[in-house]
Amino acid sequence: MLAGLGVPGLLLAGVDSLVVGWPVHAFLFSDEELQALHSAKMAAGQKLFGRGGTALNWYGQDFLMKPRGAQGYEWILENADVSMRMAAQASGGKVFPEVYMTFRSAYLWREGFAAVCNATKEWLSTFAKVGEGKVSRVDLCADFAMPLPRIDLGVEVVSRGRKRGRHAQIDTSEAADWQSGTRATGYQIGKGDLMARFYDKREEILHTGKVWFEDLWREQGWDGESPVTRYELQFRRNILKEFNVDSPGDLGYQRSELWAYGTEEWITVREPTPDTNRARWPTKRFWRDVQAAGSCFDDVRTGITRHVQSRPEYNALLAQWLGLTKTLLGLDINAFGSEEKAWRRLFASLKEAQRDPGFRAEWRQRTSKLSHLRIPGLRGF
Repeated sequence: MLAGLGVPGLLLAGVDSLVVGWPVHAFLFSDEELQALHSAKMAAGQKLFGRGGTALNWYGQDFLMKPRGAQGYEWILENADVSMRMAAQASGGKVFPEVYMTFRSAYLWREGFAAVCNATKEWLSTFAKVGEGKVSRVDLCADFAMPLPRIDLGVEVVSRGRKRGRHAQIDTSEAADWQSGTRATGYQIGKGDLMARFYDKREEILHTGKVWFEDLWREQGWDGESPVTRYELQFRRNILKEFNVDSPGDLGYQRSELWAYGTEEWITVREPTPDTNRARWPTKRFWRDVQAAGSCFDDVRTGITRHVQSRPEYNALLAQWLGLTKTLLGLDINAFGSEEKAWRRLFASLKEAQRDPGFRAEWRQRTSKLSHLRIPGLRGF
């Protein structure tokens, strides 16, 4: 077990890739600054700069202005930390987010995703009136000091996720393995909105040059020689909506829930047995450690599930609470022989919870999480 993280072999767990769009209600920069953007873009396409871009300092940050924009975006500015696409006109995000930011891995690991998002919104506010950011994509990952396990994708990978309205195993046409020569180097499962990748991270570093990961691993006790396997889940906007993840703040609450869904419901890796029901096969030991990595995202489990219809509904929750209350009262009436004593104990328990600091902290956290939901027809009392 490596220091600090509490899961055998775990070196890192966190957000490795992040894309966020911000709606802009108005741009605040001057006509001269607008002209500077146009001039930089024009210069970026000149032979003098190899048509690869030109330097631009934009509100205190150094960027490379690209010679061409993208669909809907007039300017693309990049540096070692981010790639930013910016529209020419502000419409409050009615069509698409006017600022679209892709955060690079090194920046996220260096500062932490929450600090990155907060600092970015604060910086954007210096030249635009921005609304709440919306997460378009997030990659969650966990790195383990262990060799890449051999996985029979067609047999050992079992899904409890829903596909075409019914429970189904993973479609093997959406699964692939990677090799270097005769050596397996990774696996990919799924495509589009939800994808999993498991691969030899040290092999990948040989191609990407992200050797700074090794320093992060050493801080957690890595010996500098052992193989490292990365388990990575990619969630895109359609899936994130089903988890009620809109803003970066929502993501802060739901990272553990996303990881749990991806590793406990969508796919699991199991040890085959003669049992014809694959869902009863025991989970492989290394996969139990992968599942446990979700506890290291500094979140609490909220219990909000993937399906849109499972958004918390007041009347449904009230009905559940009343049903539990009937059971509690029934138990206490049988124990005390008195309805009055049963009600008294119930009210005393509620008052005790109200005074408990831990309970108060959790309900405030839940209040923040659910702040975007509204109860139709609810009036004040």
